[in-house]
Amino acid sequence: MAKKPLQKTKKNKELKRPEIVLSSDELRELGMIMDRLAVQSPEGESLDNCLRSLRNTLQGREALTLALIEALGKHPSEVSFRAFGLLREMPSGGAGARVVKQAAYRFAQQGFVAAPERPDREVALVAREARESIAYMVMEDESCFVVSALVCSSASSEPMALIAYFTESFDQLSFEVAPSSSKGFKELMERTTRSSPSPPCEIPIWHAARLVFEMLGWSTGNRPALTGTVKRLLEPFLEAGRMPYAYEVMKERGDVAASPQDAGIGPILELLPVRWLLFSEEELRPWREAILTASNSVLVVSDEMKYQRIEELIRKAADAQCVHGKRSFMQRFLEEGALWLYLTRRSAEAASVWRTVQHLARGGIPSENPLVVQLIAASLRRYWPEDFSEDEGHTQSLGAESGLYRSTDSGIIIPR
Repeated sequence: MAKKPLQKTKKNKELKRPEIVLSSDELRELGMIMDRLAVQSPEGESLDNCLRSLRNTLQGREALTLALIEALGKHPSEVSFRAFGLLREMPSGGAGARVVKQAAYRFAQQGFVAAPERPDREVALVAREARESIAYMVMEDESCFVVSALVCSSASSEPMALIAYFTESFDQLSFEVAPSSSKGFKELMERTTRSSPSPPCEIPIWHAARLVFEMLGWSTGNRPALTGTVKRLLEPFLEAGRMPYAYEVMKERGDVAASPQDAGIGPILELLPVRWLLFSEEELRPWREAILTASNSVLVVSDEMKYQRIEELIRKAADAQCVHGKRSFMQRFLEEGALWLYLTRRSAEAASVWRTVQHLARGGIPSENPLVVQLIAASLRRYWPEDFSEDEGHTQSLGAESGLYRSTDSGIIIPR
């Protein structure tokens, strides 16, 4: 006898479960809306107009709005999440709240996290420290930059852990986003620190946001699936016009522009992942041909004259290739490198890197910058080792001598 009331209660709950009933015309319209959203680009100029028009169309049409929200949650994407964010406040009553909550859960499962419908008053009772964002940065050979952050943002109802990094090349930018907590993020950073050969440094969240947005600009491949989510999380922290954090912790040297040779590039080559600074094979191909022509000249000239001509060509290549976007990235890379070294208690090495930064920042001539010249030489050896060295041209071999090339008095590696 005791089981019957329970069965009845369960049956009553099933009967009370709200159902979305659409007419045949509304079903067709729903399909047309989903088809239209499917062809929209999340970065397209027409998306905002499309969503505004959609919201106006759905005014006063509760059933179709709920059906659309439910369909959006079943097909999570950048565009469907944008549409959901615009429509989630429209439904009213318990049925609408259930549909919105279910859709929000499905989006969250795919990394798309929406702000809560109503502010949770209890959040004010949480200790302030528990709601502060925190970020770390490390430079590694495989990933260039790795930015890790615990983001407490109005764009999310709970703290979100975010990791941004490249994988092997600039066309492979990756984002990882997941709900977390201060304790969970601390444990993540402890595991990361133990497994990484390079120590991370803590950076302000505004600087982490800047660096992640710059990484999007440096990326040459398709945008990661979570790009929209990452932007929404970090945009509130961007501070337009503020210089990179390195300029707040490092001091400029007034004599750098006049004496770039004093910079010293040893710490850069030894401690920073400089393979990310190498010049492209296609850009250097004409210079390789010119250098080989000079080294194999049929004219009877002394070796010293031949080496001088080759060194001149390498310096000309530095002036021709270290321009525009390449020069800007090199400067930003070195600014972050100086910051990372300084914050990981390697101040002498950081100061050496910073002097090279200042030479670039003040418009110094690339051919007068030892690092730029050595990167040209290292790039040539990387792409054409048979012409320039016996090894594969790894940057750690800079300054070494083999049977096929030699170091000039200025330190440039050239063919014998």
